[in-house]
Amino acid sequence: MYQLHGLCVSTSMKSLQEVICSLDSFFSYSDYPDSIIDTLVRTDMKAFLRFNEDYFRKTSGLMIQNSLHISSICCAAFPSNDLISHIEKVTNALLLVKHPMDWNEFSEGFIPISEKFLNKLKDRKISLYCAHSAHDNHLSCSPSVGLAQVFNGDILEIMSDEQDRVFGCIVEIQNPLRFEDLRLFLSQTFGLISFQEYFVHDRVHRIAVVAGGGDNPQWLNLAIGKNCDTYLTGILYFRGSQYAKENNPIFIRNLKASSLNALGISHYFSEQRGSILLANLLARVVKLPTKYLPEMGKAKLIQCNWQLHI
Repeated sequence: MYQLHGLCVSTSMKSLQEVICSLDSFFSYSDYPDSIIDTLVRTDMKAFLRFNEDYFRKTSGLMIQNSLHISSICCAAFPSNDLISHIEKVTNALLLVKHPMDWNEFSEGFIPISEKFLNKLKDRKISLYCAHSAHDNHLSCSPSVGLAQVFNGDILEIMSDEQDRVFGCIVEIQNPLRFEDLRLFLSQTFGLISFQEYFVHDRVHRIAVVAGGGDNPQWLNLAIGKNCDTYLTGILYFRGSQYAKENNPIFIRNLKASSLNALGISHYFSEQRGSILLANLLARVVKLPTKYLPEMGKAKLIQCNWQLHI
């Protein structure tokens, strides 16, 4: 084994099929429908030409095969151009992303993977694997669990919808915080200057943690029913897609009618720690070197520009 630009690379390789079987078994999640597939097809008109047919059937798994053997695995939240500087230094690898598309926090939301990125994967013999709901539902690396862990509090309950799909968790802080203290803590943790936020009261004790696009009216109502006082998610206000235009106003209306504080720290930052947890776990699962790849350009843009007072 030797070092390559900070990534431990094994001189031995595994077959792609063996690695995919290990990952499919690890996630063991293909029975529930995943709306991300509908979004992918609407967003990327070439999706059925770009990606493996089996991925659309299972809603999780290998999207693109670019080699027969794998020497390492890289994990990331989105397949964004920010990753190109990382993957240029790796070859015969598997890139495991949570989302099958990139995400623009400030305008249209999900956007197709760029041709530049797809070509770079091909050039570097890097295959692409996506686990969206599968990642959410794996509690050892769920993004919501990863986000909740920053508080060092007790995770009281996992929250799931009527189809038993995990969307968040409830964390209870032993020593209640003031809302301003919560903002300061999150600012220091993620480097954010400001937030999307809705302030009602100054006591934060029981937090519904919903990583990603948590502006879902049903999820909010479930958090209200669990006697939470604060709702922490990635997105409170967003109107970039047709779904958001129809559902986000309902979410905002329900939020304002509730007694919950709310903070949105961006889609990227709210799910980032799930990908970090996953990278740490997979080294033991697939017995290959693994690494989390940060999207530094995306992170810096969010840190400097993310804000909205509802």
